[in-house]
Amino acid sequence: MDFRNLTSYREKKLNVVDVNERTYFTDSSFNPNLIIGMAFGANYDEKSHNYKLAKAVIDSREYFGKEIPVLVQSEIGECLMRSGEKNFYFVGENYAEGESSLIKSKIDTEGIFKHCKKIIKSKGLGNKILYVAHPAHMQRVLDTAKKQGLEGIPFVSEKVEWLDDAQPWVTSPYLWVPREIVARVLK
Repeated sequence: MDFRNLTSYREKKLNVVDVNERTYFTDSSFNPNLIIGMAFGANYDEKSHNYKLAKAVIDSREYFGKEIPVLVQSEIGECLMRSGEKNFYFVGENYAEGESSLIKSKIDTEGIFKHCKKIIKSKGLGNKILYVAHPAHMQRVLDTAKKQGLEGIPFVSEKVEWLDDAQPWVTSPYLWVPREIVARVLK
């Protein structure tokens, strides 16, 4: 069981890149043909993790190429739409007005990747994947994706933030780590 990168994501082989005054770790020589954005928490207002992840998706496209197809969970998709972005696919569950991942059953990370595989196949999308996720979530994202045959490279913020959210476990490393250990053990 791999318990690296429980609260942040740091790998020596990654480069530091600056986009729109934000700093990320990624492989700058990578040539992705698909971006997958994984939500962190349930909120999608301008002070949420998912808003920051939507900005990272936009930044990754700016850095690697604006025409790269994007698959995102609904929380990030909501933020992208509010930012005027239209060229992306939703994965996982979409929520009606007033619903959230706290009210409606939520698909887990493994389920998201199963859905991604179906969309990738049906739309004929690429397999050189760039992952956008919260630094504390990135290791599990990469490990779970690899098990599904969807290996890729991270595009992850240098800055680790713990913000208010309807899902309390994403508000603090002290709440996140026990849940993350259990999630990794059960997968």
